[in-house]
Amino acid sequence: MIPLLAFSAAVAANWFGPVQASFPAEANGNPYDFRTNDVRVVFAAADGRREERLAFYDAGHWRAWLTTGEPGDFRATLVRNGAEVGVPAQEVHVAERARLRDGFVRVESERFRLDSGECFFPLGYNLAWHAEGQPPLTEHLARMGANGLNWARVWACAWDGKNPFIGHDRPNPPLGEMVPEVMTRWDGIVGAAENAGVRLQFVLFHHGLVSTRNDSNWAGHPWNRANGGFLDRPQQFFTDATAKEYQKRWLRYAVARWGHSPAIMAWELFNEVEWVDAAQIDGDWPTVIGWHAEMAAFLRLLDPYRHLVTTSAARGHPEPYRAMDYYQPHAYPRDVFSGIAGVPPQPGKPWFYGEFGRGTWEQNADEHLVVRDGIWAGVLSGHAGAAQYWFWDRVLALKLEPEFARAARVLAWSQLPGRDGLRPAVVTITGAPAAPLRLAPGRGWEATERYRFELPEDAAPEKLELWSSYLQPRSGENAELTRGPVEFAFTLAEAGELEVVFTSLSGRGAGLRVTIDGREATQVSWPAAQNVVVSPTGGRAHQPAPAPVRLALGAGAHVVGLECTGPDWVQIDHVAIPGLGKAIRAHALAGPGFALVRVTAEAAGLGTATDLHIGGMADGAYWLRILDLENGAETEQAAEVSGGALRGFRVERADAILILSR
Repeated sequence: MIPLLAFSAAVAANWFGPVQASFPAEANGNPYDFRTNDVRVVFAAADGRREERLAFYDAGHWRAWLTTGEPGDFRATLVRNGAEVGVPAQEVHVAERARLRDGFVRVESERFRLDSGECFFPLGYNLAWHAEGQPPLTEHLARMGANGLNWARVWACAWDGKNPFIGHDRPNPPLGEMVPEVMTRWDGIVGAAENAGVRLQFVLFHHGLVSTRNDSNWAGHPWNRANGGFLDRPQQFFTDATAKEYQKRWLRYAVARWGHSPAIMAWELFNEVEWVDAAQIDGDWPTVIGWHAEMAAFLRLLDPYRHLVTTSAARGHPEPYRAMDYYQPHAYPRDVFSGIAGVPPQPGKPWFYGEFGRGTWEQNADEHLVVRDGIWAGVLSGHAGAAQYWFWDRVLALKLEPEFARAARVLAWSQLPGRDGLRPAVVTITGAPAAPLRLAPGRGWEATERYRFELPEDAAPEKLELWSSYLQPRSGENAELTRGPVEFAFTLAEAGELEVVFTSLSGRGAGLRVTIDGREATQVSWPAAQNVVVSPTGGRAHQPAPAPVRLALGAGAHVVGLECTGPDWVQIDHVAIPGLGKAIRAHALAGPGFALVRVTAEAAGLGTATDLHIGGMADGAYWLRILDLENGAETEQAAEVSGGALRGFRVERADAILILSR
């Protein structure tokens, strides 16, 4: 049974509470089976208003939370399967002072807004599980809130005791039941998020439990028939009636126990569903899509607070998002900025990246720049939120918190989330010294879709995003990912040296052929390695990067081609072309009377007076605020925009954010 009283679909401007009603009562069988134990609480106000909430079983009690649009006194009655249970009713009071300041997160066109009317711009990082050597997730959340962050993403995974069907450090529960200790652990996480002012994406399922290829946990799944379960193959997770019934028990319980909390930004149905066997092996996307639609509808039927519903799926398969409230794809490109900023968002719904990292197996020496590039790529591209960093275990270890805190300061100063009409703007720089043009691929383990770059015009995120860092040989299982040589066409004013720098190469060995103007300039090969590193994400065996390839180029027009000659892939870090770039670069988000600009400079560019031509800027007097992204130093000054340009701007910082406002 599902309907009793129809849940209100109205969204309140103000919310009060929560308060809990708790009734000592027997479960009458499996307390998680809502078909036989459809237990709810009806809260009746003195003015005749009635609000119904799902009840959940906990420590011998049926409990229900009430967050309501109007304060006052309520009489709470316990109901099972449509009939009152023979236990005394309770009186609960929702105080006027228990006003929740902002309410829940909503979607407004392609942005997020709170019930209070304030815009909401997600900024934070992932907190999927408790990592060894790290503080508890609750402490992480407190630190995030103290730094001005407002978003995190937490998985219901087994290895740190957050999956309801797996015992972790105790026996698994009987099939169809759940682990009470898991629920207590989630209570602490949700409570810590409330205290910190952080909104959670509550990830209900993840790919490893229903995959035999990618991060597989199928061998330990209690639903696996080999473990006494009822599924022969992980693909049946999406079709088996019993599996879907158990999944709905978890969804219903989550709504009952934590749905009252505005700290839940969204129920996320799946992490990276593209890696499940149903999609990866069978290619059965229609079943995966149908499952998403069914579960999203089930959540919306039950949730009186209308939390958002999302999932995460590969950009090449946006279909599961049809039933979702917003997009939040993941990206692991070599060039983080281009890989995020270069992708046009799907229209019609909010879009931001729910995970990002650099597409390499190792921890990068410049990880703070990886974080910085990801955050600002999302912001400056006009996304609905910043891109969200994946490697939370590195945040404290590598002292990365200032990168996030500085971004929070800029968002607060600029009031960016509440500004309308801003668009990514081209910034043309006059007066910058010449420098090598460094081209880095904007894709990770994906197919290359652009094979020729006319430079310097094509050195733009939307072009570089189509180039994979993995050069594949022309034959073999991954040949379709690189269908030909990658070429760069350009003209040099004077002679110089081209450099090809690598990130890694396959443990099986690789080769590279470089052509200049149609003739082979060099061919190198690297043998298979005995000692390799297996990627924790993709299962690929890597060996360290070989020495760069350097080739002399004369002045004039050239076409340089790169081709992998096997036996397996080589990963490109970047290609540097002499004299074709500038020592100062900039990206902006702007409107007629406002601009947010990131300016980066090499050593040769520091101290240079430049004109920054910012597309879309209106002439006039502005207030210029500058934040040094390296050390957090702030400066303010009056500024003038003339002819659409901030003229005579002296570049004194290697990496800075400029806020131009009237």
